[in-house]
Amino acid sequence: MDQYQHRRHNKNLLMAHLIFATKYHKALLTGAIRDDIKQFLYDISREHHWYIRRMETDRDHVHILLQYNPSDSITAIVRTLKRNSTWRI
Repeated sequence: MDQYQHRRHNKNLLMAHLIFATKYHKALLTGAIRDDIKQFLYDISREHHWYIRRMETDRDHVHILLQYNPSDSITAIVRTLKRNSTWRI
């Protein structure tokens, strides 16, 4: 499997390690909530053509290794992921 994204005039592999923590680091990410959050994040990423290479959760935070396009800014990616994953709970 080729990890690089091939475009018309370039080839890239941009990744970011993102960490999202719960407010006041409360242990909220357990059971069904953890599974729902992970699924929401996968769905949002798929819609925007971002690829989650790895995702791990703990009781109070989520680690994501995300591959993204050079036309997208990290700020916009984080804003989109946070906005769409918090209102669905």
